[in-house]
Amino acid sequence: MSIINYKIINGDNMRKYYLFSIRREFYNVYKKNSYVLYKTLENLYSLKKENLQYGVALFNQICNLIDKDNIHSIFSEYIKINENKYLVNEKKEETIITIRNPYILYNTNMNFPPSMAKLYSDNKFIFVIDFKNKDYFWLDEHIVIKSKYTLI
Repeated sequence: MSIINYKIINGDNMRKYYLFSIRREFYNVYKKNSYVLYKTLENLYSLKKENLQYGVALFNQICNLIDKDNIHSIFSEYIKINENKYLVNEKKEETIITIRNPYILYNTNMNFPPSMAKLYSDNKFIFVIDFKNKDYFWLDEHIVIKSKYTLI
């Protein structure tokens, strides 16, 4: 993969998904009311600096931090760009995965990149948000829907 392709993948026309690991008790509360969780995380995403301490406390109540070591093992088959960034360039998928403590960031050319499904085997409570397009879903629901279409 050349630097030119890396810059294209990192471009503005790509989908930008934030993946959050939701605590089990909040998963049970928000599973049927995803919109409320989306709006809560959207408000935290756009929080002003003077409210940062409150935002961190609220975030830590709702979300688990990302287990980076475990995520590194899941993505080990992909090209490692640096300590916390991977490149996926398979079939139709072109994705840059960035692992942060509070979330995993996907810059991708797809609405649902196949590499995202690998995370489900490790964590059943992942909430995915594209803030720019106001799109959100539970990873487990998307995988089930996708597999239903595959079986038909």
